[in-house]
Amino acid sequence: MENLLDSREPNAYHRYCLRHVRSNFSGRFKTKSLRKLCWMIGSTSQRRKYVWAVREMQMLNRGAWNYLNDIDKSKWTIVRDRGNRRWGNLTTNISESMNNVLREARLLPVKALIHYTFTKDVSEYGRHAQMAQSCNTPLPPRIWSRFNKLHSVAMQHEVSVYDVREGHYAVVSREETNDDGGNEYTVEYRRHRCSCGKWQMLRFPCSHAIVVCAWRGEQPHDVTNSIFHTTTYQEQ
Repeated sequence: MENLLDSREPNAYHRYCLRHVRSNFSGRFKTKSLRKLCWMIGSTSQRRKYVWAVREMQMLNRGAWNYLNDIDKSKWTIVRDRGNRRWGNLTTNISESMNNVLREARLLPVKALIHYTFTKDVSEYGRHAQMAQSCNTPLPPRIWSRFNKLHSVAMQHEVSVYDVREGHYAVVSREETNDDGGNEYTVEYRRHRCSCGKWQMLRFPCSHAIVVCAWRGEQPHDVTNSIFHTTTYQEQ
């Protein structure tokens, strides 16, 4: 950034950490059930769950919802995050991840701190470069593992075609033993959208998108954003 104006829209978008929103909320409303509903309202990508949680909170404590309703919902809820600019990140943990890498540098003298920071960063780049070059899967190790876990869930869904030309499909999730599941979702395959909201929010496929991908006989690259590809990992 050259100046503070560079940090404003459309170059950057200010969003709140959901953990801090809930912490401030908990200071005013002590009930555990209200805190859970606060988190659900902010974290769910499905509008039906959002509406249900809002109604539950209104019935339990109207004042609690009035407090949250006064906060710009585009800044702390996934459902109202215009353009899905958060990429599903609910907290500031993503920006604080370097703390774990450089934790041991704390309280060192300045010269030692600079030396440790430099050598630690170089070693991390070297380690990841070696991992990236030896990676022979379509997606990097952690992302590939995540994809395969979702794939195992996806294989229990049922797929039916709405519109072949437009790439619209209906996916029914598996029935659970607790009478949950069995919900129907609409997958717009060509637009990379699912009615559960996760695909467009994360740019990474939900299980509903993955089962359609498998049904079509296509590859993981076809349903994941290029930022998750092994080639991107290697370039980084």
